[in-house]
Amino acid sequence: MEDNGVLHPLEIKKTTNPATELVGTFKLLYKASLPCGNGAIVCLRETLSAIDRINLIIPAWMIAFFLFPGKVWGKEIAKSQGFS
Repeated sequence: MEDNGVLHPLEIKKTTNPATELVGTFKLLYKASLPCGNGAIVCLRETLSAIDRINLIIPAWMIAFFLFPGKVWGKEIAKSQGFS
């Protein structure tokens, strides 16, 4: 993703436990001409967490919950994680 000239690498995986080595591919973007910011792996994990100090693990349900707040799916998980 790009935001105001800053690249933010994303990896999408169908797993609950993504390998930390996945962020290694982000290093290719660090060599690009645009500056790079934080990255993330979107996956099936239930909770938001971090791989390291600049890369996150983002649950796929969280993206859907915030993009489509009126939908029913994911509401139970969202409530259990402290989102209303």
